Amino acid sequence: MSVIFFISYFIILVSIYVTIYGTYPLTWNLALTTLIRCLSLTLIFYALQLANNTCDLHEDLNNGRHTLASYTGKKNALKIIKALIIAGLLFPIAVVLFGLAKWPLIFSCFLLPILWPKLKQFFEHPDKQTTYLQMIKYLSIFFITYIAIYTVLVLV
Repeated sequence: MSVIFFISYFIILVSIYVTIYGTYPLTWNLALTTLIRCLSLTLIFYALQLANNTCDLHEDLNNGRHTLASYTGKKNALKIIKALIIAGLLFPIAVVLFGLAKWPLIFSCFLLPILWPKLKQFFEHPDKQTTYLQMIKYLSIFFITYIAIYTVLVLV
């Protein structure tokens, strides 16, 4: 889980630091607001990683690798993935309520009813070669939409 945190949060934080270096200080407040602003992406990214681990569960167990999916089992891992995706897709509402983004960011939440039927295919048949790749494709739509809306709101 710590690797996911570093990938999905610290890369963004470092990008912000490089951008503001010499102009603004990097403060704990900036780090916290960055975390809240990118938590949707972090949750979705972690869901994808857990989905990958769920698909590889048998192979991981044979090789002695222990992931969250190996501790919870496939059925519970799929429940956690669902919860992470739903939380990630709805978290932009919290970002707006915290006053960290303008209200149009909530439009990214409208992807949940559009994407959910497509994601159900993975939950019914978690397979690395077919449904997992589709899951990446559909959740990438959220990544792109969230970042695009957020970028436009910052620029306007």
